[in-house]
Amino acid sequence: MLSGSAPITKAKTMASRCTTGSEVGGHIFEINGYRFQKGIGVGKFVRSNIFAVGGFDWAIRFYPDGVCEAYKEYISVYLELMSDNAEVRALYSLRLVNQVPGLSNWELTLNKQPVVFSSRGKNRFGTVISHAYFKLRSDLELPESGFIKDNRLTIKCLLLVIKESHVCEPGANTEIEVPRSDITQHLSNLLESKEGADVSFIVGGEIFEAHKIVLAMRSPVLKAELCGEMREARMARITIKEMQPEVFRALLHFIYTDSLPNMGNLQGGHKIEMIRHLLVAADRYAMDRLKLICQHILGKSLHVDNVATTLALADQHSCDKLKKVCIEFMASSNAMDAVAATGGYANLKRTSPSLLVDDAAGAVTNTAMSFGPAAAGATCLVTLPPELSAYVRIILLPLPVVDGLPEGAESTADVLPKKVELLKKAIDGLATSFAAFLADAYAAGDWEGPDPFSERLDWVVVNFVHGWLPPIADDHQVKCAFFPIYSAAALAFLGPKAVHDVHLRTEPKDFMSPLPWITFPSTIAYRRHEAAMVAAAYWSNASGVSDLDRMWQLHQRCHLIVYRSCPDIEGTHLCSLLDELYHKPIMFTGLLLPPNAGDDRDRADLMRWLNEQPTRSVVYVVLGTEASVTSDNAHELALGLELAAALRNIGEWLLEGYKACVAGRGVVETGSPPLASSAAIAVMGTGSKKKKTVSWCTTEVSEGTHAFKIVGYSLNKGIGVGTFIRSGTFAVGGHDWAIRFYPDGVTEDSMDYVSVYLELMSENAKAMAFYTLGLVDPVTGEIRCNWSRSSPRLFDSSDSSRFGPRSPLFIPRSDLEMEESGYIVNDRLTVECEVTVIKGPQVSRTIGYTESEIGVPPSELSEHFGKLLEEEEEVGRDVVFSVEGESFAAHKLVLAARSLVFKAEFYGEMIERGTFSIDIKDMQPSVFRALLHFIYTDVLPADIGDLEGDDYVEMIRHLLMAADRYAMDRLKLMCQSILVKHVDVKNVATTLALADQHNCDRLKDVCIQYISSLDEVDAMVRTKGYANLKRSCPSVLADLFEKTSKFRSS
Repeated sequence: MLSGSAPITKAKTMASRCTTGSEVGGHIFEINGYRFQKGIGVGKFVRSNIFAVGGFDWAIRFYPDGVCEAYKEYISVYLELMSDNAEVRALYSLRLVNQVPGLSNWELTLNKQPVVFSSRGKNRFGTVISHAYFKLRSDLELPESGFIKDNRLTIKCLLLVIKESHVCEPGANTEIEVPRSDITQHLSNLLESKEGADVSFIVGGEIFEAHKIVLAMRSPVLKAELCGEMREARMARITIKEMQPEVFRALLHFIYTDSLPNMGNLQGGHKIEMIRHLLVAADRYAMDRLKLICQHILGKSLHVDNVATTLALADQHSCDKLKKVCIEFMASSNAMDAVAATGGYANLKRTSPSLLVDDAAGAVTNTAMSFGPAAAGATCLVTLPPELSAYVRIILLPLPVVDGLPEGAESTADVLPKKVELLKKAIDGLATSFAAFLADAYAAGDWEGPDPFSERLDWVVVNFVHGWLPPIADDHQVKCAFFPIYSAAALAFLGPKAVHDVHLRTEPKDFMSPLPWITFPSTIAYRRHEAAMVAAAYWSNASGVSDLDRMWQLHQRCHLIVYRSCPDIEGTHLCSLLDELYHKPIMFTGLLLPPNAGDDRDRADLMRWLNEQPTRSVVYVVLGTEASVTSDNAHELALGLELAAALRNIGEWLLEGYKACVAGRGVVETGSPPLASSAAIAVMGTGSKKKKTVSWCTTEVSEGTHAFKIVGYSLNKGIGVGTFIRSGTFAVGGHDWAIRFYPDGVTEDSMDYVSVYLELMSENAKAMAFYTLGLVDPVTGEIRCNWSRSSPRLFDSSDSSRFGPRSPLFIPRSDLEMEESGYIVNDRLTVECEVTVIKGPQVSRTIGYTESEIGVPPSELSEHFGKLLEEEEEVGRDVVFSVEGESFAAHKLVLAARSLVFKAEFYGEMIERGTFSIDIKDMQPSVFRALLHFIYTDVLPADIGDLEGDDYVEMIRHLLMAADRYAMDRLKLMCQSILVKHVDVKNVATTLALADQHNCDRLKDVCIQYISSLDEVDAMVRTKGYANLKRSCPSVLADLFEKTSKFRSS
C-alpha cells in the first residue's frame, strides 16, 4: 500500500450479462385422424403449414411409418427450414402433447447448444438423428399414454431463433431469494376457515359462507349488491338461482385466489362444460379476467363436435376474441360437413343467424366458383394464383346491344356517367342467358364426379345491379348473397324499403340532415353535391328501374348480405343497426386490398428506406380512394403533408420544388402501397415478439357398411374348395367393393374353414382402408366372430392386395354350424363388412394460435386489494390506526388474513359492530403506510423507489423491523434481499446488528462474508455502526471473528 493513500477495500461482487438477441415462436400441428395416416409408407410424410419465426419460414414433418426402414417401428418428426438460401442458428423442442390432464408431455429438447440449419442439403433439418426414432409407435398408441385422443395427435414445436448478442452494464448481485407472492394462499386459507364470514349464499341447496369485503373488492356486481349490507353485524343470506353449486364453488375459489380450482377429477367434455358455466358466471358478475381465462381454455379445446356450441356461447356473452377463434377454426377446418351435422350447429343457426354459419362458413375452403362477367370484361380480371385456379372458372355472358351504349362498353369505367343507365339496361338483358346457364348446369345432374364443378350450386353472389337474379336462383333452390358496392355506412344511411316508405325522401335536401332511424348519436349527413348524387339513385332511368329499387329487390330476396369491410372498422353500433334495419344475416369479407402495383425498383427503395429508420420511429399513413385522383387533389394532399412536417417525395406528379422542401423527413409512395410488406417492418411496430401459430392436418374418410345375407347356407356347402359366392357391389369412398364367401375354404389347407374376404372391385384403383368382417347374430343384431383391421392398409386392384384379410382361416366350419353358436337360423347366414376408406390428408392454412389470440392478463388480485385501500368512500373499513398523529383506516379481515399478529389482536373482535382505533408506537407514519400497502398488494409502494442513497436504505431497514414485528415473512425476506445489494463499508456493521436483532441469519452471513473480504477493516471499525454493534450486540463480534476466520481460510 502506498504511504498516505486511503485504505483499499475489496469491491463487492457485481454482475453483468451477455444477452443474445433472439425471437421465440411456436407452432402446433394437430393431426386429426392419426390412425388413417398409418400405412402411407416408410419415408412418406405429412408436412404442416409453413410458419414464420425470426424472419425465416419453417414447417414440421411427420412420418407416421418412420423416415427409413431402420426406424419403421417409430414415428419420425423433424423441424424443417423452408426459407431459400438461408442459414440460421436455433434452439428448439418438438413435443407430443399429452391430452389427458395430469399426464406429462413427451419432448425431444435440444438445449445444450444451438443447431445450425441451412437450406442447402440435409442441414435444413438440423442434422439430428434422434428425430428418426422420435417415439416408438407401440408406446405412442398405448391407451394409457394419453397422446392419442379421439384419433387426434398433437405435435408442438417451440423455436428460438438466435440473433446478435448484447452485453449489458454491470449491476449488483442479489444473494437472498424472495419467495413468490403468498397473498393468494392467505386468502385461500380465509375461504377455507370461514373465519369472520359475514355473508352466506344458498346455491342449489348448498350453503357457501364468504366475506363481503372480498367479494365487493373483486366484483363490481357483488359490490353493488352487498355494499348496502357492509356495516350490518348479522350475516346476510342470498339465494343464487340458475347456477350449479360446483360452478359457484369454483367461482368463489377464483374470487379468493385469482386462479381456477383443480379440475383433475373432470375429464374431457365434463371439464369443458364446467368452463362454459364458469364463463357464464364470470360474465354475470363482471369478472373480466376469469372470463378471458375461460375463453382461453375453450379456444384451446376446440374440435368439430363443440366449435358451434362454443361459437354460440361466445356470441351470447360478447366474447369477441373467442368468436374470432371459433370462426377461424371453422374456416381452417376440412370437416365442415361434420360441424354442420352437430346439434350445436343446428342450435347456432336457430339462435344466432347473424353469425352466418348457414352454409356460408362451409364455403371458405374447397369451394368451386363460376364467375360470370361480360365477354370483354374477362380480359380485365386479375390472374388467379395456381392454388385457386382449379376452383374458379370463367363463364362468358355477352352483353346485349343497347342503342346509345358504346360498342365494347361493359363496365362503368368504359362509359361517361350519363351513359351508365344504358349499361344497366344491357345488364338486365343478361337475365335470359344467366337463366340458361343455371338450367344447363342443373340439367347435367352429375353431382358425384371428381370435378369440383360437379358439386351442386349453393350460392350466387351478386351486386346491386342484378335485381332480376333472385327469382331465377329460387327456381333452382340456390341461395343469393348480396355483395353491394356500397359501404356498410352507406347502406345504413340509405335504409331498406320499409324505412323509406315511412320516411319518404326524394329531394337532395332530404339527405342533408341526420336520419331518424340511426339509434346512436350521429351527425353524419351528405353535403349538397353528394346529396344530389344520392337522390338520383331514387329516380327512374333508361333501364326503367331506379338504383334503389334494384337494391331493395335484392335485399328482399337475398339470404345474406356481404360487406366489404370488417366489424373492427364499422363498429358495434353500426353492425347492430344494420341487423335491425335489414333483418338478414351479415358477413364481413374484411378489407379487399389491391395487389401491389408500380415499379419494383421503387418498392425496393421504399422498403430499404424503412429498414434504415430506428425502431418505432415511423408513422404509416395511407390515404386511399377508389376514384381517380386529379393533380389538384394530389397537390392539396402534398401541401398538407408538408405542413404536418412529414415527408419526402417519390413520384413525378407533385409540385416542382416539393421534394427539396421535405427532403429527409419521410417518403411519399404513390399508387397502391405495399401494405403487407411495409406494415411488417419493425420501425412501425414494437419490434419482434413471441409468435405462435397453428395448422391442422385433417384426413377425410368415407365409411360404409354392407350386409351380405346368404339364404340357403346348406345349399352352398360342397361347391368346392376355392369356389366362392360374391356379394353385390357396394360403393364406399369413391371405390367399388364386394364380399367373397368361400363355403368350403379358399385352399386345401383351409378346407375345414369358411373363408371370407373383402375385395376391391374398381379397376386400376388403389385405396387406403381399414375394415371389419363379421358374422351377425340374428337375435341381437350384433357382429360376432369378427376379423378386424384397426390400422389402414393399401388395396391395389392390380394384384392380390385387392383382397383382405390375407388369412383364409375365418372360422372353423364346425364352430359355425353348431346350433348353440346361433349364427345360422332358418338356414340363413349374414356376413357384414364395415369399410373406412381414407382420402388424402389436407393441411389447413396457418392461423394465429388460440393462446396468442386470447391473451390472459396477469393476476389482478393485488390491484383489487390496492383499490380497496385507496378508495375514498372507505367501504367496509372497521379499524383505524393512529401513528404519530396520522390516521390510517383499514379492514380487520384483510389484516388478519395477512398477519398472524393482527389475527391474534382482532380475532376476538371480528364480529363486533363498529370501528375502533389502535395506537401504533415506535413506528414512523411513512413506514406504516408502506406496510399497509404491502399487506394489501404484496408489493412495495412505488414511491419508495424515489428515495435515494441512505434514505432508501434507512426506509428498508424500518420496513424490515415492521415486517418482523407483524410476522410478515415475505416482506422481511424482500427487505433483506434489498439490503444485501446496498452493503458497503459504511453500513455493513449497522446492517449486521439489524440482522442479529431480527433473526435474519442469511443477511448476517452475507454481512460477515463481506467483512471477511475486506483487505483492511480499519474503515469499517471507525464507523458509528460498528460502535453500536459492540455496545448492543457484543456476542455478534465473537461470531463475526469466528466466521471471518472460516471464510478467510476457505
